[in-house]
Formats: sequence, C-alpha cells, structure tokens
Amino acid sequence: MLRLAASRWTKAIAQARDAAARGVDLAEVARPPPPPPPPPPAPVAAAPAAPAAPVALSSAATGGAESFWLAASPTTTTLLGRLSDVQSKGSTPGKKAPTPAKAKPATPAKPAPTPPKPAPAKPPAKSPPKPKTTKPQLVGNPLLVLCDMNGTLVHRSKTVLPVSAKAAVVENGTHYYARDHAEDLVQFLCDAATPSDPARRRVVFAFYTSMREANAQPIARYLTRGKRADMYERKFNKDDASGENAWDTMRDLPKVWGTPAKAAHGFDETNTLVIDDTHRKMREYPSNVLVVPTYDEATVRKGGDDALEYLAAYIDALLDHPDDIRTAVDDRPFVAPSF
Repeated sequence: MLRLAASRWTKAIAQARDAAARGVDLAEVARPPPPPPPPPPAPVAAAPAAPAAPVALSSAATGGAESFWLAASPTTTTLLGRLSDVQSKGSTPGKKAPTPAKAKPATPAKPAPTPPKPAPAKPPAKSPPKPKTTKPQLVGNPLLVLCDMNGTLVHRSKTVLPVSAKAAVVENGTHYYARDHAEDLVQFLCDAATPSDPARRRVVFAFYTSMREANAQPIARYLTRGKRADMYERKFNKDDASGENAWDTMRDLPKVWGTPAKAAHGFDETNTLVIDDTHRKMREYPSNVLVVPTYDEATVRKGGDDALEYLAAYIDALLDHPDDIRTAVDDRPFVAPSF
C-alpha cells in the first residue's frame, strides 16, 4: 500500500516539475476549465513574493529512498495540497467530488383564471301603464232607462198586415207597426231629462236593441220626433249559449256602462232600468228589468193594447225614489195588465 502511494507521489512530483518547467499550472490541467472570469481590476503593484519554503519528502514516501528537497513553486504547492487531500480521502488525485445539484425551487402553480362575471340580467320590459278609467260623476242622481224596440215598442213585418192601422214607417221593404202609446212613452222619457221639479230624479234615455242600427234608426227617428237619443245596437249584446235559436242574445250591461262618449257611461246596476218583452235576455239582472207583454202580429191584429200607458205611470212613480232602484223594483214589481 505504501509502495503504491509512493509511486503515485513520485509520478505526481515528476508531473509537477514538468509543469513548472513549462510554466503551466497543474491545477488548471487537473480540473475542467472554469467559466470566464469577470474583468480584472486595475493592476496594483504587487509586493515581491517570499521564497517558497522547501518541501521535504521522507524515505517513507519514496519507498525507502533517501530524503530530498524540492523548491516549492506555487504550482507545486497546489499540486501537493491536492495530492494530500486525495491521499486522506483515498480517491484519485485530479478528480473533484461532484457537487450535489441544488434543487430548483418549485414554480408556484398559476392560479386558475377567474371566470368572467355574468352580465346582469336585464329587467323585464315594463308594459306601459294602462290609462286610468275614472267613472264620470253623475249629476242630479239620474236614472238610466234603456228601452228595447222590436217586440216592445214596435212590430216589424215583411208584409202588409190586414189591419185597419197603417204601419208607422216603411223602410227597405220592412213595415214598422208602432205599439199604442209608444210615442207618448218615448216623449215622456226624453222630456224627463230636465225635470221641472229639482227634487225628482232626471232620466237618461236610450234605445237598446238586438237589431242592427241601420234597421233600427227608421223607427227610432219616428218615435223621438227629432229629439236626441243614443242607440245601443246588436254589438252591445252577447250570444246566449242556452237560447233556443242560434241568433238569441243577452244584454251585455257592463259593455254598455263602460263605453265612453255614450249616454250610459258611468252608470251601474243601482241606477239602471231596462224595458223589455222577455226575462230571458235580462236574467243576469232580474231586479233591473221591467217586462211588458210581447207586441207581435197577433196583438197588432187584435187592435193593440195599453201596456205602455201603465208602464209610463209606473216609471213616473220611480222618479221619486232616490236610492238603489233595485230596491224599489223588488218592493213594487211592475205587472202589466192582461188584455
């Protein structure tokens, strides 16, 4: 073992001497070239180097040979230092122990991108406000009287009836036979719009028929004698699903009351009377109807009746009743005399 070490030392010394003679630093030969050094600072005058101390090698290191001295140059000193380290560590001189690689710091994970905030929902479009329909103020506690025409005030016929009385109006091949006292009743109701006694209720009169207006106007002009009266024609009626005939209708009073710019606008069931020849059309408002016998061809042939004269007297008495008209009608129902 000692001989192997001495042989290594002898070889190393020979290499050191050769390197010193050539001016080569053996330390630079034994290790890989370092990275390029930074630019050197400005040169400074160096003090003269002290002579290197001689290095002695014993006979033990030379395999029993006599001791000898070497003039130690910087290169020799560096080489001997490395050889001493190699001998103490038992490794081959000139090989540097690998430096453990430094662990790279873990790159922090990038945070997940924040999802974009959803756009705020648009509020639903508001529908335009509906115009407020205010009930008109009725002056003078009026009473609305709506009067049916065919079967109540007149009888219509497509032919001339064999009677002594003549038709009141003939229009477009239709003969209108006016009932007895029909003119008097209509004139009374039109004049009651401006009562002579302010304590009495005034009347707002209008025709209410299931005929078309074009068919109703000829006899309406005859009965009013030119005075103003509104007309509520067929479109102000509604179909009667339980009627015997497909053309049967019922009275649509809410439509009558709710139509602006007409006579009945603003009235209701507390101040409305309907004169008709049947309960069927007014069965939804039984306390608002005054029923008279139907004026038909048989009645015309018989010579007429006085039902409307009795009706005018009954309505005249109601004008002294200031409260809900239904109460007065229920307390004293109208009963037309039989003829």
